[in-house]
Amino acid sequence: MRFDGLSERARDGLVAAGWSEDRTFEIPEEYVSLCAQVGYADIPWDVGQFIRSLNGLELVHPHFSMKDTEISTIFDSVATLSDMSWTVLRNEYEPAAEDGPLYPFGQTPYGLYFMASTRQRVYGGYSPYLGLFGLDFVDYLNRLYDDRVPETIKR
Repeated sequence: MRFDGLSERARDGLVAAGWSEDRTFEIPEEYVSLCAQVGYADIPWDVGQFIRSLNGLELVHPHFSMKDTEISTIFDSVATLSDMSWTVLRNEYEPAAEDGPLYPFGQTPYGLYFMASTRQRVYGGYSPYLGLFGLDFVDYLNRLYDDRVPETIKR
C-alpha cells in the first residue's frame, strides 16, 4: 500500500521495520472470523488494505508524551483483537469516537490498542482513555514519528 504524504522520518521508520510499498499479506482468517463473531462481517476495503500492508511489523518510534523515550507499536491484528475487550470496544470506545465500528489492528507493549474506523481515522485506547491518533492512516503514521500529542476524546 502506498502512503502518499508520509514524512521522511515516518517513511524511514516504516522501511527500517521491513515495510515497502508492495508489501502485502492476507488478512489472517482468524481476524476475519473474530470480527464476524461480534457482527463485523465485512472489513472495509481501506481498513483491510492498511492491515495487509503493516500486519506483522513492529515500529519503533518516539513515545507520545515522553519525548526522549522510544516505544514500539506492534501491528498484529489477531493478537490485538484477541487481547482487547470487545465489551470495552463496543460500549466505551465506539460511542466516544462516534465514528462507527472500530477495527483493532495494533498495540503497544503497555496496552494501548490502536483501532481504525471506516473513515480511516485511527484511535488509541486503554480504558477509560481514548485518543484520536490520526485523521487518516498517513496522519497516524506521521504522528507516530513527529512528536504530536494525540487529541484526547475520553478520559
